[in-house]
Amino acid sequence: MYTVLKNTQIVIALLKEYGIKHIVISPGTRNGPFVHSLEEDDYFKCYSVVDERSAAFFALGIARQLREPVVISCTSSTAACNYFSAVTEAYYSHIPLVVLTSDRSPYTRGQLEKQQIEQVGMYGKMCRVSVDLPLEIHDDDEFWYCERLVNEALMELSHHEGGPVQINMPAYYNLEYFTESKLPLVKRIYRNSLRSPYSEHESRLADLLHTTGKIMVMCGAHAPWTSDMQEKLRRFLNIYNCALVGQHMSNLNMSEMIPITAGTDICNCLVGHEPDILISIGGPTQMMYFEKLRKSKVKHWLVNEDGDIEDPTRHLTDIFECPLETFFDYFISHVHADWVGSGEYQAEVSTAVNQYTTSRPELDVFSNIYVIREFCKLVPSGAIVNMSILNAIRIVETFPLAENVEVYANVGAYGIDGCMSTFMGQASVAMGPAYHVTGDLSFLYDMNSIWIRHVGDNVHILLINNYEGIEMRRSYRNHGDVRRYITAGHHVSPKGWIEDNGFHYYTATSKSELAEVMPTFVNDNKKCVLEVFTSGIDDDKEAFNYYSLQNTSMNGVLKSKVKSVLGDEGVYKLKKIIGRK
Repeated sequence: MYTVLKNTQIVIALLKEYGIKHIVISPGTRNGPFVHSLEEDDYFKCYSVVDERSAAFFALGIARQLREPVVISCTSSTAACNYFSAVTEAYYSHIPLVVLTSDRSPYTRGQLEKQQIEQVGMYGKMCRVSVDLPLEIHDDDEFWYCERLVNEALMELSHHEGGPVQINMPAYYNLEYFTESKLPLVKRIYRNSLRSPYSEHESRLADLLHTTGKIMVMCGAHAPWTSDMQEKLRRFLNIYNCALVGQHMSNLNMSEMIPITAGTDICNCLVGHEPDILISIGGPTQMMYFEKLRKSKVKHWLVNEDGDIEDPTRHLTDIFECPLETFFDYFISHVHADWVGSGEYQAEVSTAVNQYTTSRPELDVFSNIYVIREFCKLVPSGAIVNMSILNAIRIVETFPLAENVEVYANVGAYGIDGCMSTFMGQASVAMGPAYHVTGDLSFLYDMNSIWIRHVGDNVHILLINNYEGIEMRRSYRNHGDVRRYITAGHHVSPKGWIEDNGFHYYTATSKSELAEVMPTFVNDNKKCVLEVFTSGIDDDKEAFNYYSLQNTSMNGVLKSKVKSVLGDEGVYKLKKIIGRK
């Protein structure tokens, strides 16, 4: 029987998944749940060495001879200190030791608890990675988190030259209970380099794609693609019958790409069309589809040259630590000779998305969505569009742009600070017209960028001023007056600052004024700002209705009927009553 401690169960189960069976044990109470569980499992080969210093070197000798990882396990406090010499030798000799340090509750660290010292990261650089497991696991998120940490450690044993890793495993109570007859099902994450000679697992991957019905390639933020790389991607899509989804920030000029906006409900239109394998390429994305897939059974492949675990779907099975070109070349060269892709899944996803996007409601209200839609219609081919975060991205990504428009945003960390400064730097070295879409708070936050001396005449800034941070209103709209603090309401226009720094200044407060000034703004050959004044309340309502009240099959018909009877204001109030966000 196994211990009732879930973090320990996960460690044991993943040791099995990684084929690690040699365990050198030093006696103690805190590691008792782990040790006794191993005694009950014939899979493991256990060795008993009382002195921890000697035990660690003994394990190092086993690992050196067998050329495979070995676990060392001890109780808490100074027992773990005695591993340091052997861990140091293992680090410089690139020998894979799993240093499993048992610990007391993290809540009592630094609180004069007996036999407890700071163990997390205690070996410093001498361990390639150090993870601290959660004390308790109550739900799927906590299980996934613990499982991910153990994978991070065990994967690093053989990463590049390899070496020792530390897993710190706290335990507080129920040390003596062993009532679990089975270990939990756990997921091993594989790191693939796709370099010859290929591992046994890598050799099976192409076969897996050939036998998988639905494969989706999701492209996040990416620099503009070369024609050669786009052709490799196109061949990969055709060979393996993949659906390609992305956003403007993917910077893919391919007719095969199905645009997925950042609005939550567009992901709902893909319910029932989930892939069997999701391959994510490129950088971060604001698409909500990752979260939607957490309750599915998808297998997630990540192409990431860093080789780091990034698991937004909670279903990551494979990381490809290689350039995209290597990934495409490998699978194109390993296609079965008689294989012919059908294109069915691409058509299935495209149809589902098109049904959604063609049923969007009319934009009747003068709002930030309306303004940005009109802007997107006029952006010329070859331009650069840079967006501030969240709301600006969400809206720009909703509407089509001309071909060969490059789109960027600071989506690595999604910080409000520096969006416009980043744009100014990019525009200063860009050859064509450059546009920045921003809200009032983001603009005011970074308004110093206006007077950077290197700002060129290709700069165009679309500033939508609704006198508050509308993104925050979305979350707290049902909680009274939020303008004082949450949305930072104000009555400021930066017109004087803009003009003082030599910018052409345009403004609009209505549809008619916007229609008159927008073409002039877009085509101005001098640096300029168009400040459009909208209502924060109207912007919020319009976004609320536009992104959540969509026509999708019978559900969409019902929504249309409701809207025709109640109107936009009635629908907005109804959703507040039923508590829908």
